[in-house]
Amino acid sequence: MIYRSVINTLSELTDLLNQLNTQEYTNPVNHLSNATIGQHTRHIIELFQCLINNYETGTVNYDSRLRNRKIETDIKYAVACIESIMLSINKVDIEMLLEQNLEGQTKQIKTSYLRELF
Repeated sequence: MIYRSVINTLSELTDLLNQLNTQEYTNPVNHLSNATIGQHTRHIIELFQCLINNYETGTVNYDSRLRNRKIETDIKYAVACIESIMLSINKVDIEMLLEQNLEGQTKQIKTSYLRELF
């Protein structure tokens, strides 16, 4: 199911990260619009963390997620975050609200945990 697919993808990411050194992880990459692999990894991790951390409230707002710059620079920390996500991602599907602030107003639409995970 979806959980297995996500876990497989995250496992592939950890395998890739474990092959990199700090310089490769933190240096800008032309093919990534001069962003770093660490910055992209942080973005991926934080989106998953935001969904998981807001599961109980039923409302997720990715723009208001916690940002942790340590993920961008510390490969081992990033891998530990991914492993934590893989352990906590398997949850019962529930109805949720996806929230976003647009032009000074908060808008919400119905979604579900599995839809967001997908």
